[in-house]
Amino acid sequence: QFQKQKPERGRKNMRVFSYWTDGFRGANTWKPQLGVDQWTARMPDYRLFSDADVVPLLSLWGKEAARLFEEIRIPACRSDVARLVLLREFGGLYVDMHCAPGDCNKLSLVFDKLASCDLVIFDESFYSTIDRHTAILNGVLAARPATEILDQLISAALVNLAAHRSAENAAGQAHVAYDIYKLTGPWMIWHELFRRTENGGELRPEYSDRVTLWPIDGDCEDQPVLTDRHNGYRRGDDHWTARQKTECLFGEPQP
Repeated sequence: QFQKQKPERGRKNMRVFSYWTDGFRGANTWKPQLGVDQWTARMPDYRLFSDADVVPLLSLWGKEAARLFEEIRIPACRSDVARLVLLREFGGLYVDMHCAPGDCNKLSLVFDKLASCDLVIFDESFYSTIDRHTAILNGVLAARPATEILDQLISAALVNLAAHRSAENAAGQAHVAYDIYKLTGPWMIWHELFRRTENGGELRPEYSDRVTLWPIDGDCEDQPVLTDRHNGYRRGDDHWTARQKTECLFGEPQP
């Protein structure tokens, strides 16, 4: 289920990009122009993608994949899928809309790293004084286009989503408990690529030469990407962590 149905695709024009959906509640209450302007000033080829860019690319995984994506009502979950699909097609560096450009030299090093690996995962645990487990992010993610690792992650996310949609349908579209973090977010990525150890976790051996863990500290200005800078869309009742407690993940959006 949800395996690629067409030949390999993917372009080699590395870029920085983001994704924004404007069709659901919570997406229209805040506009990402400040972040777009900052990234465009630093990276003239920066691009902000939309649902219209993502849906055709999902045809690689069949018509049902696109339908599944379009039925997701919470933007954060759509974004989890969209970033993987867009990375697979274009490669480059995905950044959430709360991110801002950081140190330009370190940002260049991220792209340089893609010359020797398929995926760069940003990891906050290097700076943790309490937990030494791998605390990965998916709000910043870099990859080569058309890497099989992204195929694996996209398929896993789609399988998780299809299973939850079936559960909601079986419940008569009643709320069924779920966690976007686990369905399509960092937890899903971690469990596909890492294994647990006494110290928390480590990359599975088959990915040790293909995936790079990049230490990132959200409180430090000396980073390739600065996180948590534009948070207007992440607050209040519109935040996905609040919405998922009461709203179904699939179906028509609430007004």
